[in-house]
Amino acid sequence: MRRSPGGRPAADGSRYEFGEKVDTVDSHGGTGLTCRRAASLSAGAPAKATMPRLASSSGLSDPHASEFAFAHMQYAARREVALGITVEQARARGVLSSGQRLTPITAEALSAYRTQWHTAHWSGHGGWDWEEKARRYARKPRSFHAALWSGQELCGLCIGSVCKSKAHLVLHFMESAPDPGHPLRGSITEVMFNAARNYALALGVPKIYLRDPLRGVRERYTGYGFSLAFEYRGSLYFQLELA
Repeated sequence: MRRSPGGRPAADGSRYEFGEKVDTVDSHGGTGLTCRRAASLSAGAPAKATMPRLASSSGLSDPHASEFAFAHMQYAARREVALGITVEQARARGVLSSGQRLTPITAEALSAYRTQWHTAHWSGHGGWDWEEKARRYARKPRSFHAALWSGQELCGLCIGSVCKSKAHLVLHFMESAPDPGHPLRGSITEVMFNAARNYALALGVPKIYLRDPLRGVRERYTGYGFSLAFEYRGSLYFQLELA
C-alpha cells in the first residue's frame, strides 16, 4: 500500500467519503487528462500521448504578469459567487446552518489545517499535504478550491482544475476533518460536488470528471448524476454532464 504525502495509508486511485481523494489524473507519471484526450475518449477514439507544458519560471518579470494577475482576479470573483450560491442552496435544504460557511482555500484555511488536522484520519485514508496541494493547484487562475467550515472549525477541503479550453473540470482531492465527530460529517461530498458544479456552470464548463471511485461508493455517486464515461490507462473515469 502506498503512503500518502502525510505519511498515512492511502488507496491508489480511490475516492471516498470523509477522507475523500479524487486521484489526480497526473499523479502516476502521465500528462493528465487533457481536453483533447477527454473528448477523443468520450467519442471512443484512441488517445494520443502529449508532452506536458512546462510553467514559466520568469515570475513577475514575465511581460504577461499583469494578464495573469487579472485572470486570477476574474476567476476569483466567479469562484466566490459560485461558493456563495452553494451556501445559499445548502442552507435552503437544511444541509448548512447560518454558522457554517464555504470559502476558497485561503491562508486562514491552511492555518486551520495545520493546527486542527494534526491526527490521522479516522477512516485510515486521506492525510494529504494540503499546503502542497494549494501551491500546486490553487495558484492556477482557473482552479477550483473550497474550504468548508463550521464556525472556526475546518471540516472539509476540496481542490480541482479546469482545462485550458474549459471543456471539463477534474476534481483531484477532497478530504474531511480527521475527527469523526466534526459537525459536518456526511455533508462534505454533497456540498463540494454542488460547489464544483456551480463553479463549472459559472465558467461554462460542460463536464466534471472523477477518476476511479471506489466500488463501494460508485452507486452513491450516481445519485449525484455521475456515470461511467470511459476507461483510460487502467482507470475508470466518471463524468457529470451539466445541462
